[in-house]
Amino acid sequence: HSKVGHDFAPEAIEQTLGQIRSGWPKQPQDYPKGFAVASPPGFCWAECDCMDDQRPQRAWETRKNWLEDPTRSSAVNAAIQAFSGQTQFVRRRGQVSRMCYFETSQGSHHDRTNAQAALELASALQRTLQAVLLQLPATSLIAESDPVRIPARAFLAEDSDYEPLRFSASLASSAGGGPIPDWAQLDADTGVLSLVRQPPPSELPLQMRVEFSHSEGAVAVATCSITAEQPPGTTTPWLMATVPIAQRFHDPSRCPLERGIRVALVEHFNEVYDVAKRSARERPLGAWLETMTCILRLLRSAAGAGLALGAHGSRTTGGPPAPRTPTR
Repeated sequence: HSKVGHDFAPEAIEQTLGQIRSGWPKQPQDYPKGFAVASPPGFCWAECDCMDDQRPQRAWETRKNWLEDPTRSSAVNAAIQAFSGQTQFVRRRGQVSRMCYFETSQGSHHDRTNAQAALELASALQRTLQAVLLQLPATSLIAESDPVRIPARAFLAEDSDYEPLRFSASLASSAGGGPIPDWAQLDADTGVLSLVRQPPPSELPLQMRVEFSHSEGAVAVATCSITAEQPPGTTTPWLMATVPIAQRFHDPSRCPLERGIRVALVEHFNEVYDVAKRSARERPLGAWLETMTCILRLLRSAAGAGLALGAHGSRTTGGPPAPRTPTR
C-alpha cells in the first residue's frame, strides 16, 4: 500500500541475500511498521532455515502425505507423460540430473497466425488508449459514479505487464513540471484520476505525466491532458476511436483470432459497439476505459501465451449491457 510502503531495497540485494538467515525477522519488532508475520505458520524459530532457497529441500518439505490421492497422482503422471510425448514442440529434461522441467523445442514453432492477429489488434488498441488519454474532458473526471482509471497496461512493456504498486502524477515538463493543481487528484494505489472541483478555464488544458512504479522503482510514464471541451454524443474522442478498432475485430480476414478468443471478446466489444448499427454505443469515459483495458489484457494474453479458450455459447448480439456497479 502506498501509505505503508514496501520492504524491498533493490540496491542492496546482494548483501541482503548473503544475510538471509541471520537477517530474517523472527520477532514482532523485527518487522517494518505496518507489516506482520503470516499466521499460520507464524514466526520462524532461532535455527530455522526455511527461508534459504540455496539449500536442498528436505523430504518432509516436498511431501504432504495427508494430501496424497492415488487417483489424482495417477492422473497427474498421465498428463505429464502425455505432454512429454508432444516432441514436436517440447522436450522433457531432468530424467538424469533430476532437475525436471520442460524445454521448448528450438527451431520449431506452431502456427502463429492467431497470436499475431491478437498482437496486432492489441498494439492498435494500445495506441488508441494512449491517444484518448490526451483528450480527457474535465467534466468526465468529476462524476464519482464513473471513476476514470489510468490504464497502465497501455504503457507497460511486455516484461513488466502487471499492475503497478504505485501511481504518481506531476505536471509535464512542457507545463513547467512540479505538482499537479489542488483541484486534480490521482489515487496512488488505484490510478483513479478525479477532480474535486471544476477547474478555471484559464488553467486548461492541463498536461500531466503519470508515473507507474513496481517494487524496483519507476517502470513507465504516461502523458495525459485534461481539456475543457466535452464533445456531445458519439463525437467524444473515445467513442470515435471505438469504430475502427471494433470494425477491425469484426473482420476475420483482417483479424484472424482463435475462435474461443473471438467468442470471449465479442461480449466485451458488445459493451462499446453496436454491430447492427455499425456504430459506437454511448458510454461514459470511465466505463469505456474499463472495457477497453479488459480487452487489451485478453489480447495480450492471447498473443504472448498462445491462449485459447473453449468456444462456449455466448451472447454475440443484442442491446447494451446492464449498468455496472463501479469498483473502488
